[in-house]
Amino acid sequence: MLPKSLTYLTLIIFLLISACKKSSPPTSLPSITQEGKNTFGCLINGKVFTPKKRFNSYDNLRANYSTIDRGTFNMSAPRSDGVNGEAVFFRSKGLMLAEGQTYKLGGDGINGVMFASYLKTVNFNSTRYDSKDDISGEIIITKLTSKIISGTFSFDAVSSDGVKVEIREGRFDLTL
Repeated sequence: MLPKSLTYLTLIIFLLISACKKSSPPTSLPSITQEGKNTFGCLINGKVFTPKKRFNSYDNLRANYSTIDRGTFNMSAPRSDGVNGEAVFFRSKGLMLAEGQTYKLGGDGINGVMFASYLKTVNFNSTRYDSKDDISGEIIITKLTSKIISGTFSFDAVSSDGVKVEIREGRFDLTL
């Protein structure tokens, strides 16, 4: 028979190990909403992507839009474990957004063009995939108020090596 202290120690170790579970990847996309629920999701090459809600005690999922300078929009949705990660980014400058409008993705995100990018990091090595003028992609703004921006998106992005990533069934519902 084991001494009581060894039994308790074994029980404590078992409880600590069982509590340290890796977070499993998401299996479904969030619903398409327009209520400022701070949701974001898409399929990246057919796999569900949603950002990690909190990392280092702050929200990573962010959006901001300003009508200053003829419209500036930024949205970021990262997911990271500290070594590996993924992120989807949108940006535009000089583009006044409007509810119900569809914007083609491409360019560099300035001079009135909406730009999208996907970043994949493996073991601290990152590869960036960008939307291009000659490749399909769009973002639709379904709701835009002073406090909420919602919409859907779909695009292809290409790395500097010519590797293509397909981003599909994208949706976001964020507070500004």
